[in-house]
Parts: sequence; structure tokens; C-alpha cells
Amino acid sequence: MEERARAGIRELGVSCKNEKQQIQFLSGGNQQKVVMGKWMDADCDIYILDEPMQGVDVGAKQDLFRMIRKLAENGAAVLYASSDVPDLLSVTDRIYAMYGGRIMAELRSQETEEKELPV
Repeated sequence: MEERARAGIRELGVSCKNEKQQIQFLSGGNQQKVVMGKWMDADCDIYILDEPMQGVDVGAKQDLFRMIRKLAENGAAVLYASSDVPDLLSVTDRIYAMYGGRIMAELRSQETEEKELPV
């Protein structure tokens, strides 16, 4: 178990003293990496992420985006809910804009500019 923890720390780029450091004493970004790493080990078919980058610094954000892309590349479906438009455009294939519980627009991320999204 300790070797798996060390391997995960290396793979995910978690900044910590060692594999025994409690998650509550890690930065927000490193805590999120640990949580994502645990989910990745679960090998699910669908992942639902709600504002996963909230309170995460830019460096950790890039690592987390890489992890999310890896999930999708490995065949998992990822539902990424966020109000951060640049994040949505950088990590998604499609965007569904919702209002009042209804889908108001469906957009292809690569064909969409930030100003086109309803805010």
C-alpha cells in the first residue's frame, strides 16, 4: 500500500513530505489531486466533477486537467460542471449551457469562443 501511495504521489505530482502525510495538511490543489487519484484508481465508467478547480492554483489546475483528459482518453465519460468558462473551453468536448434546470444551448468547445457562452 505504501509503494502504491509513493507511485501515486509521483504520477500525480503531489507535493507532500511523504506518503503518510495527512491530506488535511496539504494545499487545496494537492488535496484535489489526491481525491482525483483515488477516483482514477476506482476505474469508473462515469465521473461527475462539480467545480473541481475551485480554490486550486494554476499549477495544480494544469495537473488536474491532464488527469481529466486521461480519464476521457481511457474511455470514461466525464461530466464537468463549472461556471469558469475558460476552464470549460480548455477541458471539454461539448458544453451544455443550463438555466432554470433546462439546457439552453449545446456548443462544441473547439468551435466556441468565450464571448459566445451565455453567462
